[in-house]
Amino acid sequence: MEVSYEFGQHLLVNGEMLKRAVAAAHITKEDAVIDVGAGEGAITRELLKVAGKVTAFEIDKRFEATLKGLSEHDDNLTVIMDDALAYNWKDYTKIVANLPFFLAEEVIMKAIRAQIKELSLFVGGRFKELLLSDERIGLMARKFYTLDVICEVDATSFQPAPKTTVWLVHLASKEQITDLDTLLFSILTRRGKLKNALQAALVDTGKTKRQAKALVTQMDIDKVILEKPAKKVTSALLIRLEQELAKVLK
Repeated sequence: MEVSYEFGQHLLVNGEMLKRAVAAAHITKEDAVIDVGAGEGAITRELLKVAGKVTAFEIDKRFEATLKGLSEHDDNLTVIMDDALAYNWKDYTKIVANLPFFLAEEVIMKAIRAQIKELSLFVGGRFKELLLSDERIGLMARKFYTLDVICEVDATSFQPAPKTTVWLVHLASKEQITDLDTLLFSILTRRGKLKNALQAALVDTGKTKRQAKALVTQMDIDKVILEKPAKKVTSALLIRLEQELAKVLK
């Protein structure tokens, strides 16, 4: 079967690397695990050997017969032929996936929201660098997860071979998450203006609307910036927000 470049497919064909990705997530029968972009089910099959529950998401209908065939022989597998990002992940504990590279940031942000404990992911080289950097996704991911770059993966491990380098990374949730980090995440994932996102997030912490508005006014953030979308906050502004919130909330 020819892969779809529209879906960003690079099927994992290296059995040893597949096993390494699953082993990195420390899966037990107590875990409910998600495979995002399951494809032909290579990772799904390996997950079924160790997890208590596996849900395989795949948007490409050409893989439906193969994946549904797996589920017919294993009651612990649920196959969903749809976009994984459109579903609630709150009942899951871990993710192991050979992602379409363009989905990596959205998957990690959604995993933070769902309090996923561990992720073992194949990601593109550029995104690996972003995770290590002080760019927005790197800062947010490392606030909630301990990041381990396990290894670079040879291009021949995939079919077709990707044009970028590929890395296997592991993220494990931190035991201690600060209230400020949780507040920042709440702000950055809200729709609408930054000003409104700040106020709504503060109200969610127990502040009254009047108190929240007063706290935002006290922050040394330009009014023009406060009118911009919360989801467009840059890494530099994220650091500034963290500093200003720490001041007004102390």
